[in-house]
Amino acid sequence: MNKKFDTQLYKLRANREADSENYQTAYIKLTRVLKRQPQDLDALHQITGILNSLCKYRAAEVRSRTIIMLGLRSSFVYLLRGAILKSLERYHEAEIALKTSLEYQPYHETTHRYLATVLTKLGRYSEAFEFCERSIELRSSEYFPYNIKGYLYLLMGDYDKAVASIDEAIRLDPKECITYMNKAIVYHLMKKKEETMETLDKIKSLVVDGKKRDFTEEIEIYSLELARLEKQDCKGGEREENQRKACIEGVKFMMNFIESELVNRC
Repeated sequence: MNKKFDTQLYKLRANREADSENYQTAYIKLTRVLKRQPQDLDALHQITGILNSLCKYRAAEVRSRTIIMLGLRSSFVYLLRGAILKSLERYHEAEIALKTSLEYQPYHETTHRYLATVLTKLGRYSEAFEFCERSIELRSSEYFPYNIKGYLYLLMGDYDKAVASIDEAIRLDPKECITYMNKAIVYHLMKKKEETMETLDKIKSLVVDGKKRDFTEEIEIYSLELARLEKQDCKGGEREENQRKACIEGVKFMMNFIESELVNRC
């Protein structure tokens, strides 16, 4: 088997393994490719995506930077880098990468969605809202932009619109836990006790692969959001500051619920 065919075969097999979510196996195959051809840009891009899927974000970030330095620049290269930087909470850098991705491919729904998330983390809610709307225009069947939109309405204190948007997210994906959690926060802040309890009961009933959730992902999401809100500098005035405090109280309410659920299961 000649060297060129050998590496191509490994890349094809790695793709197949990655598509089946066998990321460790795909990673091993790609490391063999890179031992033969250290600057194979396709393999570097593939392995960067796999490291991202394995949540090895620091290693993925180094690889993504190397790819760009070696000259592979495309919408998907910058989208992947933006996603990695988002996971590393390097939101300003993520924004730059994602906006660069849009220069190559202006109508990519995922890029708009990621930008909506990143700009929300940066506290730039109006801009985040615009990218959220564009994401919905490009793919109205995706639940997540409606969830972001609902959370943005929550952050801005427009609770009725928050519920309406979150309900649309639930219609599109009735099994996504974080959507119900955001809805429970809104109802809690609206002081609608009955609706809050009904939503919390729904969260308790959700299962993954026949098992009750462990809430690991949700704990991380809300912990990061609480830290962001607590250090956020409100420059808009008293109304914005009061809304920030309300959101902090809402997130703490949800974290207390999660903790009580975990204790009850022990």
